[in-house]
Amino acid sequence: MQPIRFTALFFTCLVLTVSACAPLPETAPVAAPVDTPAPALTATPAPAPSATSTPAPGTCLVGDWQISPQTVQSLLVDLTSVTSLQVMEGALFLKFDGTNFAYHANGLALRSAFMDSFLDAKADIMIDGTYLVEGDTLRFTQLNAANQLYEWVLVKGDYVRPFTGSSPVVPFEIAKEGNYVCDDKSLQLTLRDRGEEITIDLIRVD
Repeated sequence: MQPIRFTALFFTCLVLTVSACAPLPETAPVAAPVDTPAPALTATPAPAPSATSTPAPGTCLVGDWQISPQTVQSLLVDLTSVTSLQVMEGALFLKFDGTNFAYHANGLALRSAFMDSFLDAKADIMIDGTYLVEGDTLRFTQLNAANQLYEWVLVKGDYVRPFTGSSPVVPFEIAKEGNYVCDDKSLQLTLRDRGEEITIDLIRVD
């Protein structure tokens, strides 16, 4: 029985020797870390500035304007050519709508010299037409005039009585052109006609 035991022992040693001498399995190489590029930044375009439209010439004219008491008398003298004309009460207005204009007043109380006394009257004024704006220049085209003078009264000191004579004819003729300067609240017109120039101030009322 000894040869079998020796043979078994020899075989066992041989197996152990082969196992010890067998090459170790190769270890898979570890890949070096790869730098991942940062995502590219996308530039956000700045918002485009909003377009600011330039107002059309004469835009600030549109509206209804009251001619100031300080200059309304000068304007009426220019309109009527009656140098002694005075405004006793009431207001005169000038309206622009972008194409048309209108001088208008109701119940305007006027006074003018008459010989050695005065004549008082009430006036309803309506003069309209079209206008054209060229830069700061205005050009007027009068189309209609519907003016009424009524309730004529003769005044001489304390003596006041209705005027029974023929009522004077008072023409109203507007200037054909002028220049203007205006903003949201005020307007200044420099009117030229028959070689003369007059400046009037107006206040917006609409």
